[in-house]
Amino acid sequence: MNKFKLKAGFDRLPNEIILETWEYLSSNDIIYSFFNLNQRFNNLFMEQRRILQSFELPTSYSLFWEQSLSTMGFQIHTLILRHDNYLTPFHLLPNLKSIIISSKFFIDYEIVDAIMK
Repeated sequence: MNKFKLKAGFDRLPNEIILETWEYLSSNDIIYSFFNLNQRFNNLFMEQRRILQSFELPTSYSLFWEQSLSTMGFQIHTLILRHDNYLTPFHLLPNLKSIIISSKFFIDYEIVDAIMK
């Protein structure tokens, strides 16, 4: 059997079951695992505002995340930063309303000022 004609079992599940499964995953896990996998998942993903209401920027910001944010960044309203790499692509987040900065280290005022500019 041709391996390209095989479909994964998860892809055949109804939307309701996929959405129920996504309830157990973080936004980042859903994006990394399912975004740009196929058009059906992309459409389902973009319809679910809950997924992108609050987004945690990964510690390893990569080309994947930049490309993903360029597509879905307009839906993100809250950004969570939990690391010391605060070089955030705010230009990809036009509807951002709040930023949550969480760090186990002291955050210098200059860093906060740089984020706000």
